[in-house]
Amino acid sequence: MTPLRSPRRRLVDTTAWAVTVWCVVLFGTFVPIVTGRDSFPLSTYPMFSSPRGETARIDHVLGVAGWGQRRPLPPRLLGSDEIMQAHQTVSLAVRGRTTRALCQRVAQATLEDPAHADIEHIEIRTDTFDTMAYWRGDRQPRMSRVLARCEVERRGPS
Repeated sequence: MTPLRSPRRRLVDTTAWAVTVWCVVLFGTFVPIVTGRDSFPLSTYPMFSSPRGETARIDHVLGVAGWGQRRPLPPRLLGSDEIMQAHQTVSLAVRGRTTRALCQRVAQATLEDPAHADIEHIEIRTDTFDTMAYWRGDRQPRMSRVLARCEVERRGPS
């Protein structure tokens, strides 16, 4: 037969349990500070607090107007309404070395879109930006590489 615990003993046991749990939580809170790593239990997204590079390399598609102005084209011209899917389409073309085919598809879509009637060429590029300068307003790439360039073949009146 198990003897009944006194109320005082139950209070001591409960307090000991609470203090143990509190110590574990406190330890878990300070581990990232001591180790210098952002991780469980406080963050499941260390990508937001990890050191990032000073530059960002972006694969993207630009339309080039007749006077040389370049501007990013909307995702729908790459076959999607979603910007992340369009970005993935460009990234896969760059990695798979199929940028020429993508360029021609975008040129055809641009040709059929009256909102981009001024676009004469399509460029698929890899541009490297200084991340801090970019957010301060300097949108000029530090380095550029044109991977594919194709003409938007507009037919004049016959």
